[in-house]
Amino acid sequence: MCMESRALRGNSRTSVKKAVTASQADTRRAGESAVVASAAALPDSILDDGEVAKRKMLLAELQAAMEVSGIRSVVTGNHRLVLRYNEPGPQPSGPTDPELRVLAPASTVTTDGSTYRLRDGRTFPVSDKPSVVLAIRA
Repeated sequence: MCMESRALRGNSRTSVKKAVTASQADTRRAGESAVVASAAALPDSILDDGEVAKRKMLLAELQAAMEVSGIRSVVTGNHRLVLRYNEPGPQPSGPTDPELRVLAPASTVTTDGSTYRLRDGRTFPVSDKPSVVLAIRA
């Protein structure tokens, strides 16, 4: 093999290595952007223990009102877990909005402490449990 061929071959290897390294860097940046975008898309706010307890109590009261009407449901707690592996920026883990999972007819109810929210977006004051029960039955 002549010297000129070896030199060209060596340059090709260097060019390929640079191209692969650049491609890996682009992929890494795209992955980091996706992580940041997915973290920004996390809708649930982390709640303190007192707020979670208050919301669960309101959902349990609604659950009791629904049980009288024969509607079965379960109060569930939610917890967001953010695994921090090569991710930029702080993203908290912790308890989020608890839910009342209605078994039949299938639905979900949440509360912010002043209103109940149904899965379809309708809201009712927490003082108006009978209207929530009727809305779920309908």
